[in-house]
Amino acid sequence: MTVNAIVSMAMLKVNADRAGRSVLENFRPFVLDRLYHSGTEAVSTPSLRSAISAEFGIDMPSAVIQTLTNGMARDGLLKKDHGILVFNREDFAKHDLSSSRATAQQNYEMLMRAGVAFAKDDFGVDLTPEQFAGSFLEFLRDETVPLLKTVIEGRPIVADPQVEVGSLKYVVASFVLSAFQNDPTLAVALSTVVKGGVIASALYFPDPAGIDRRLGGLRIFLDTTLLLRLTGACGPDFQRAADDLAALAISRGASLRCFDHTLKECLGVLDASASNVRRGGGHYYGEATEYMVAAGWTYSDVIQFRDAFEEKLASAGVTIHDKPEHVARLTVDEDRLDAILQGEVHYTSTEARYKDIDSITSVYRLRRGRAASSLARAGAVFVTTNTALVRGARKFAKLEELERGLIPLCIPDFFLTTALWVSQELVSPNLPSKQLIADCVSAIRVDHHLWKLYVEKIDRLLQSGDVSPDDYVLLRQSLEVRALIMFDTSEEPENFTDATVEKVLERQRMNIALEADAEAQRTLDDARQREVAVRREAAKTREGLERAKDTLAADRQSLLAKAEAAARGVSLAAIGTLAVLAALGAIFSFPGLLVQQLSGLVSFIISASVFAFLALSLFSLVTERGLPFVHRTLQGHLTRWIGEHVYGTGNWSPVESLGFETIPATPDDELD
Repeated sequence: MTVNAIVSMAMLKVNADRAGRSVLENFRPFVLDRLYHSGTEAVSTPSLRSAISAEFGIDMPSAVIQTLTNGMARDGLLKKDHGILVFNREDFAKHDLSSSRATAQQNYEMLMRAGVAFAKDDFGVDLTPEQFAGSFLEFLRDETVPLLKTVIEGRPIVADPQVEVGSLKYVVASFVLSAFQNDPTLAVALSTVVKGGVIASALYFPDPAGIDRRLGGLRIFLDTTLLLRLTGACGPDFQRAADDLAALAISRGASLRCFDHTLKECLGVLDASASNVRRGGGHYYGEATEYMVAAGWTYSDVIQFRDAFEEKLASAGVTIHDKPEHVARLTVDEDRLDAILQGEVHYTSTEARYKDIDSITSVYRLRRGRAASSLARAGAVFVTTNTALVRGARKFAKLEELERGLIPLCIPDFFLTTALWVSQELVSPNLPSKQLIADCVSAIRVDHHLWKLYVEKIDRLLQSGDVSPDDYVLLRQSLEVRALIMFDTSEEPENFTDATVEKVLERQRMNIALEADAEAQRTLDDARQREVAVRREAAKTREGLERAKDTLAADRQSLLAKAEAAARGVSLAAIGTLAVLAALGAIFSFPGLLVQQLSGLVSFIISASVFAFLALSLFSLVTERGLPFVHRTLQGHLTRWIGEHVYGTGNWSPVESLGFETIPATPDDELD
């Protein structure tokens, strides 16, 4: 048991239990600071990596930066804009560590100068600031707990009776007590340096006896894109990210593999790239082809690369592995997996989908169907850059109740790289202690309440006495893997950040142009659809008007028929009456039957009828038109009069009566 292990374990457990903070989150402030100082508002992973290394001495893999920036995007600190991540630099001013780092370094320097003066004045010991700093930091490592209680709880440090009076350790202990009790300004500086030193020692905890190499049984199967990146087919930026994963895995004892069907897919991609390079021009899809065209590769360059591809894999530490034979008890519902993957990934190639199914089911068989509670016990895992594939595999595993352990069959590459990096021994940056302490205390800000919880947990762990360095490292690894595995890949934004700022902005401009073209096409398509809809509606309206017109015309004809029938009856009645009266007149013209014997009115009617009948006879004689003509003429006039005055069928238009204007016809072929 070591004090450093106990302090680090206490901080780890309190952060996990109370603050909900993972070890990885401790590195977020470094990324935020460099984003603010980047001079641009676009996120570039390679640029960030270089800036963090130059400023803080931390060699942070691109995948770790990607994981952190994805988390920032989920938290709203970064925004997605046309396929890249951007931020408002003014809003990031609060993440600038410059002022707090400068203050912490000033406190460090002030404390060391005061220590030199104290050693000279009180003990007659001449020391340089560097010599006193070395003795102070050694004292901090040996007496971490008492020093923490001094600055957190206000307990004066008690000198160890076994320490020789006048020794450097005694001088430092005396200085700490004097500074804490007699000088508030030095007490603040002491608190800053102690806290920064404790945070740094916990963050960069040394690997006890090679415990990090406990992944000797893990076989990491890489997907097509990762293999192409690892061999340099996608350019140096992608290759560096893949190299990070390979180096971390191999250093931890894991082995890199690829299935035979994945190798064949890689060779197929390179064949397609060769054809595209030879053809030249046009649009290209896929990292390999895009890089080769942009870098000016020739057809023969690609062919040469393809022919040496297997040797390049071997040089990178990758071995080819046949997929395991099918076993009845380890057979899963591949039809269900096929449907789920198609729904998540939306493959355009059936062959690519089948290869992914083979990879996932092969890993399941290699695990012998057993649950994997940790990377060390997983045995095999399929690693991919395709987060949609990861989602599909996890959805299938849950439905089939295969995901009973912690480590899924298929995981994202950035997850594995981050898990391997953050759970390993993190080498302390090669920086002066002053800068390292200032960086840690300014970046990882812990409030007083949390520091008190740290001290309480330290006391409990000291009393139990069962904490070893191995315990701390294993818990740290387990907590980090669990924190990462909870990452929901459905929330992971698909953003382009793995390139220089110039290339990232170029991709943004390209995406803007593509989106503008797509929007213009959508607008044109919408206009055409609206035009077709209007024309179809007009056609329907015309059809309705024609039907209404036909209906009204039929109604009019029906009314005219009724008017004609009524007119015929009236005409026949009139002519019949006239004929009867004329006949009566003829009868009364016989001798002995005098019309004068009748009443005056009747006599007048009969006489008039006789004369009318005589007039009709003369008309017929002259015009050669008889009573039928008279009947038809009278019937026609009566029909028009009855239709107009009784049935309202005068000079009307069915369309106008509905209140519509005439709509021009549209040719049928214009409606397509």
